[in-house]
Amino acid sequence: MPLIKRIFFTSLILFISINLCAEYLFLKDGSIVKGVIISETAAYINFRNEEKKTERYPRDQIMRVLYTELNMGRVFVQRRDGKVDTVYMVDEDRLTYTFRKDLYKPVEFTMKRADVLFMAERNPTGLKGEPETNQVSLEWLPSFEKMKYYNIYYKKKGEKYGPSVKSGKTTYVLKNLSSNTEYTVKVTGFAGDGDETTSSNEYTFVTKNIPPDSPDGINVIITDKGEAKVSWQPASDVDGKVVKYLLFADKDNEKKLIGESKNTAYTISSPSGITRVYVVSVDDRGAESDPASKRIVLIGITPVFTGGVIYPMGKFTDLLGMGYGGTLSLTKHNLFGTGLETGISAGFYYMPGKADIESDIVETGNAFLIPLGLSIAYRFNFTENLSAAPYITGGAAYMKMPYTELVNSIPEKKELSAPGPFAGAGMTFDYAATDRITLCLRAEYGFLVSSTISDYPFMRLEIGAGYRM
Repeated sequence: MPLIKRIFFTSLILFISINLCAEYLFLKDGSIVKGVIISETAAYINFRNEEKKTERYPRDQIMRVLYTELNMGRVFVQRRDGKVDTVYMVDEDRLTYTFRKDLYKPVEFTMKRADVLFMAERNPTGLKGEPETNQVSLEWLPSFEKMKYYNIYYKKKGEKYGPSVKSGKTTYVLKNLSSNTEYTVKVTGFAGDGDETTSSNEYTFVTKNIPPDSPDGINVIITDKGEAKVSWQPASDVDGKVVKYLLFADKDNEKKLIGESKNTAYTISSPSGITRVYVVSVDDRGAESDPASKRIVLIGITPVFTGGVIYPMGKFTDLLGMGYGGTLSLTKHNLFGTGLETGISAGFYYMPGKADIESDIVETGNAFLIPLGLSIAYRFNFTENLSAAPYITGGAAYMKMPYTELVNSIPEKKELSAPGPFAGAGMTFDYAATDRITLCLRAEYGFLVSSTISDYPFMRLEIGAGYRM
C-alpha cells in the first residue's frame, strides 16, 4: 500500500508539472503551437492551446515537442570564425544548437556549441520606470542591433494591450494615465528591415495615489462647558475615498495630534492652551491632504494696549486741544459659545490747555483724563484673520484740569479734580498677525455725563496690539 501511494503521488506531481509548464509543438508544416499536453499515446497527442481549445495532433505531423520556454525572437550568433548569423533558435542540446532562418518554415540547421563565440538577443531588455500620479518615465537597454525605433505597448490590469506608441530613444514618458491604477508595459524594437523584435520584459507598476482634498468650512464653537466643538465640510478624493480625518493642534508652541474622526466633527474636551486646530483628510490608501486650519479663540482673556489721540468735541473744544494717550484693556471672548465679548479698560490721556477763552473760564492749563470702563461687544468675522466688534462702554472718568475763571470780573485760579461718569460706543477692527498676536484699530465716541464740564463729548482714535493668553 505505501508503494502504491508513492506511485500515485509521484504520477500526480508529474501530471501537475506537465500541465503547469508551457510546451511547444513544432509541426512539419512549419507552424508552432503553444499550449499544454493533456494526454498522449504512441499515435497522437491531445494538446490544449493558448485559446483553451483542445485538439488532437497525429505524431506523424509533429516535428518536435519542446518542453521549455521559447524565445520567439531572432538572435545574433557570432561564430568564432568571424561570421554573424541572424537566426531563430528552436532547440539545443549538450553539444549543438538548432536554428531556423525563418521561424515558421521547417528548414533547420545545427551548429556546434564550440563554434559559437556568443549569442545576443535582438529584443530590448531591462525595461523599468518611475511612476507618478498620471505618468511613468520609462527606460530600457537597447537592442544589440540598432533599431529604427521602439514600440511601447501598455495596458491596464485586466485589459489587453492597445496600439503602440513610438520612441526613437531608449526612454519614453507615458502620459495621461489614471492615478492609483495598475499598468503593464512592454517594449519591442522595429528594425530597418521591417522586422519587429520580440518584447522586452513586462514592467508592471501602479501609478501614485492623488491625495484627497483638504476639508473646507472649518468651524469652532466654544460651549458653556468650555469644550471646543470642531466641524467641517466633507473632503473629496478623485481616485479613492476619504476614510477618516486627523486633528492636530498648536498647543504649548508645539503641533500635536489630538485625535481622529470618521465623520466631520470632533470635540476637544480640554482646549486650554490651544491657539489653532488643523484638520487633515486621509484616503483609503493612507494618503493625507494638506492641512486646513482654524484659529481658536477660547473663553480666555486677551490684554490689549492701544495708543492714539483724543479729540475734544462740542464745548469741550473751547477748553482743551487735541491730546494723546493710551488704553489698556482686558477682553474675555466667546461668552456663552457666541461672539459675545466683555472687557474692562483703563486709560490715560493728556490734553493741552487754551488761553483767551471767550467765556467765564478764560484760560485752562494742561489737563489729563483717566477713564475706567466696562464694555460689551459682539464680534463679526470677515475672514479668519480679520474681524470687527461694535461695542458700548461706560464707567467713571477722573479728570484734572487747572483753569482760570472770572469771578465778579476778577480772574480766579481754580482746578477741576473730580471723577464723573462717562459713556461711549465704538468699533474695534482686529487683524490676527499670528495665532496669539492681534493688531487693533479702535474708534470711539464718548462723553462725560456729568461734572463741572458735563455733557462734553470727545472722540478717541487708537491703534495697538493684543496678546492672547
